[in-house]
Amino acid sequence: MGTNARRKKDRARARRRQENARRGRTRETRARVEGQVAEIQARAAAVQDPGTPPEEAAQALLGLFDGRVPTHGLSRLIDKGGQGRAAAVAEAVLELSPGSVVGLALAADVAEREEQWERAEGLYLEALYRTPAAPDGEWPLEPGSSVGTELSVRLGGCIMERGRVADALDILFNACRDDPGHEGAQQVLAEALARAREHGRTIGAAEPCPCGSGRSHGECCGPREAAALARFEDRSPMYELREALRVFLERPEIDPLLVQGIRDWYLGRPPEEMGDPDEQEVRLAVERALVTMGPRPDDDHYVLLDMFSEDPSTPPELARRAREWRQFAIFGLWEVGETTPDPGLLLQDLVTGRYVHAAVAPEQLEGLPRWSVVLGALLPVEGIWRSGAGFLALTPTEGRALADEALRLGRVLLPHLVPRAVAGPLQRELDGRRKELRSGAPSEDLEPVSPELAHVLDKVVGGAMPALRDLLRELRARPMDVRNTDGEPLELITARVRLRDRMAAEDAMEAHPDFVTHETGWVWYGKPADAATRAMNEAVVGSELEVEEDSGRSVRAFIDADGLERFKVEVNSRGRLDRLLEILRRAGAGPSVESETRIDPALDLPAPGEAVGGAPRPPREHEEELAKLEAEAMAAWRRSWVDEPVPALGGRTPREAASDPEGHPLLEALLRDFEYREQAARTHGAPGHGVEELRRTLGMA
Repeated sequence: MGTNARRKKDRARARRRQENARRGRTRETRARVEGQVAEIQARAAAVQDPGTPPEEAAQALLGLFDGRVPTHGLSRLIDKGGQGRAAAVAEAVLELSPGSVVGLALAADVAEREEQWERAEGLYLEALYRTPAAPDGEWPLEPGSSVGTELSVRLGGCIMERGRVADALDILFNACRDDPGHEGAQQVLAEALARAREHGRTIGAAEPCPCGSGRSHGECCGPREAAALARFEDRSPMYELREALRVFLERPEIDPLLVQGIRDWYLGRPPEEMGDPDEQEVRLAVERALVTMGPRPDDDHYVLLDMFSEDPSTPPELARRAREWRQFAIFGLWEVGETTPDPGLLLQDLVTGRYVHAAVAPEQLEGLPRWSVVLGALLPVEGIWRSGAGFLALTPTEGRALADEALRLGRVLLPHLVPRAVAGPLQRELDGRRKELRSGAPSEDLEPVSPELAHVLDKVVGGAMPALRDLLRELRARPMDVRNTDGEPLELITARVRLRDRMAAEDAMEAHPDFVTHETGWVWYGKPADAATRAMNEAVVGSELEVEEDSGRSVRAFIDADGLERFKVEVNSRGRLDRLLEILRRAGAGPSVESETRIDPALDLPAPGEAVGGAPRPPREHEEELAKLEAEAMAAWRRSWVDEPVPALGGRTPREAASDPEGHPLLEALLRDFEYREQAARTHGAPGHGVEELRRTLGMA
């Protein structure tokens, strides 16, 4: 046998040995993990089992949490085995391990449920006293895992319930600073800030302070609450850091890295090939470069923010803020459910389902319609989450399309980012999230992903920002195609039709099975619905048309008398108007269109991406008359739309979907899209959908 052949056989045998060894290690790891999971499940079952004596349940609880804080609300679960059982288990834990965080926190949880706020406060304070403080400037490796922060959050909640909002805010600000990634801390801080804002609006300075001190609000907690609100809204720490970074990035040795980061944003292509970059895009590209570009080709983890924080000339406080940015900043697709801060906004990432309560710069909210999605970074500064330097504003449809693409990329990259043993479960979880997102249900109805998967997806979105931006550009290059239920291009048309023989027209409509008399004219209906749909509509139809027997059919046109020789016709496509005129011609009525007004949603509604900062529609000749006709056309559309099958609702009509548990979430999502487009249209001076009236009609106000 030749030398080369022997070498090939030796290499093949070596590969087989390595593969067998790897499989053995994988089996051992899987067996160890499965054993640990089984042990945890057994302990959890023992804690919840009403037949387990409190002493044994206490042992299991100590092993289950091992110095960590028990899940908030665990006492309710334990008490399902009998009222008072949780208190007995907490007492047994403290007998087995006096002063343990597990026992004190469970006892405090029981006190909270019984609204014994003072007792709960004392127990949480004792637990905090027994918890070692983390070194200043060091954050937990896993966000939300800090025992001290978790106890502080619960303590702040108890103090807030006792009316001492200012004291709670002091504790919660410190908790958020110690662990900016603690989602629960952000939520409780948001509630405390909202209460402080409400106190400022409703409690006079001379009125008694709600903390119970007996002093006036103006002399007691009022000034401290106002200072806390000002602290939350103060962006000067962020601006101070940005200014120092600007000077740092101008250094000759740093500038090439920044230029490369901007080139990466455009996927290596010159900016002129991608369109003129606006200021928002340049800011986004720079923010991404700060956490992706670095001087060491063989070390992707050492980036510009690390260089800045370690630079001897960087002041310690700014270095700490840079490290905080580096560790916690999140690039995401953030849904904006409300655009009026109070004082912050609760934003939800469409990719992971995570919520972040953030202070958003007022100029970034200007002209932003409700339910917009913004692509960009949120980052904490001194524990307060803030919007980054720039966002790309998207429509709801664009936001979901980009979130779906981010999840697709995550599916592809996941095996390269996590150990093989956990890649499978995370891939299945990711597939479930993507399926739910594609269902079209409102984002808050979707299950958030696990912290482990969220951590991976954060990396994916940050790395894929240029690709997502490229997809957005492609989506916006596509023409809008809006159609009615007949598959015809949607146009909201109000036409004045002169008739040579009105009586012939009326006789033809009276004889036609699809025309039904209305209080001021006629309704032209489409195909009848099936029996089930007809029965449902008979139960829910309103009295507006007073034609209950035809409510299961889609409305093609409204025809109203307009004087002795004219009809006013309202339709939502050119094809429907032409077919109506042909029916009247065949009847010998001699119809001719004298005038019409037309609303094309693909033109009058803002194109994708034009909702923010777009120029208003210029004044038109006969503006008042045209506006009146447009309002009439939109009213006609609202009357017909609620009883027409809609593909986005699975073929249901909006009335059906409103009373269908499966259709209701889809209808809510569709109405939100209308609300977005209505606000965007008004920014451009165009008429909206009248979504508020639609919600009232459908019982979804």
